Amino acid sequence: MGDDLTGFLDHQNQRSRLDGLMIAQIFPDSPDFGTMDPRLPTILLLDVSRAMNGMPINQLNDGLLRYKDELAADLAAARRIEISIITFGGFVRSEIGLCGGNAFNPQPLVAGGDRPIGQAISLAIALLKERIVRYEKNGIPFHRPWIFMISAGVPTDSWESAAREINEGEQRREFSFFGVALDDRNLSSLKQICVRAPLKLKDLRFRDLFSWLACSQNSVARSKLGEEIGLVNPLGPNGWATC
Repeated sequence: MGDDLTGFLDHQNQRSRLDGLMIAQIFPDSPDFGTMDPRLPTILLLDVSRAMNGMPINQLNDGLLRYKDELAADLAAARRIEISIITFGGFVRSEIGLCGGNAFNPQPLVAGGDRPIGQAISLAIALLKERIVRYEKNGIPFHRPWIFMISAGVPTDSWESAAREINEGEQRREFSFFGVALDDRNLSSLKQICVRAPLKLKDLRFRDLFSWLACSQNSVARSKLGEEIGLVNPLGPNGWATC
């Protein structure tokens, strides 16, 4: 593990109490990639702040279970898709380190606390960069990584540096960053952070969102490296999003 990432995590522990997060818990020293299939690394950045209390967190948990089932249904793609969950609610926490879709097993999330979005984004980007180093070291080909963030409100920490990281990463095609808001105020905030136009979730339709996400990832995972894939438009009449 690189010294830069170790230093980053140590710094984040001091600033946001990352609850004892250790690099070894996220990426083992000697990961067993199993096959040489191209990977699609994906980090889910999920809001579990107090604004998610009640129905929102329940629907989010239901959506993650559907996501798990739909990933597992396509065994070939599940071997190629790698998923991590990072939550932000009071502090930033790694819930699941990057693992194959066939091993993805999310546990129920609990809401509470404020919303340190900037710190969560910076951590996700740092971890993706470290994963790419491991791919390259082991000769593993990979698709452009995804960061998929769902937020229920405006950041409660400094986010400007994270927004610059997103802009630079998108320009260099290091990753694709997607933002989803739960309300109009949140949507306006995400427009200042994201390069791609963020979307607003309709009526807490988390199950439909995660079904779309699994289908989209399966299509990308089965494609050739560098191939442009047309994804189903989530803004359609039956889609889960508005803008």
